[in-house]
Amino acid sequence: RSASEARLVLSCIASYTWRRASWVSRLLLVSSGCFLLTAKSLNVMVPSLLKRGVDALSAADAIGAARWLTTYCAAKVAVSLVSELRSTTFSRCSQRAIRSLSADVFAKLHALDAEYHAAHPAGAVSVVFARGARGFASLAFLAFFSLAPTLVELALSVRALGRQSGGATLGCVALVTFLAYAAYTALVVQLRIATRKQLVELETRKGAVLGDSLANHDAVKASSNEAVEVDRFD
Repeated sequence: RSASEARLVLSCIASYTWRRASWVSRLLLVSSGCFLLTAKSLNVMVPSLLKRGVDALSAADAIGAARWLTTYCAAKVAVSLVSELRSTTFSRCSQRAIRSLSADVFAKLHALDAEYHAAHPAGAVSVVFARGARGFASLAFLAFFSLAPTLVELALSVRALGRQSGGATLGCVALVTFLAYAAYTALVVQLRIATRKQLVELETRKGAVLGDSLANHDAVKASSNEAVEVDRFD
């Protein structure tokens, strides 16, 4: 079930960020991906540049040290600049996708019959709607800037460690360490999901009571049920 739900979520993200997106959004997404790859490549090179600068200082090569350390500083600045460009281009793309998703869900809510709206309070629906939009944005950001970049940086780091050490041992150690940490993180997340579901349910119920009570505040005042509504909310 979890695998099918994950595929469904990724398919939804791909649909609104690429398949159903305009050519402008696609161009922004491609640009963001290029900036991402550039930033990760530079980030892998930075430690090597610093190492060369320190080695040149140890060898009393002032000119070489100045050259390598200048390159190191330029690479650090370039990483920050490219990362900002990546975030800027992706934010425009993601906001377009969120707008499209929200409009589709809003239209779907209007298309549902009266029985659905009678069984689901407007306050709860509004809370879930807002959470869904925020969740889509978070998952899209994680998919493009956490999952994929981590795998790319891992591959580049393992390759760089293997080349510098003259063998695959150091790269394999880094890979095994990453996999062990990933497994530990997945286990902790699974343990936290049950608690997180309870918190989400309580937040939804709170939003439902708040929204519906304020929407019917005239009836609440007319019947002098303010204390009852406060008790419900509490």
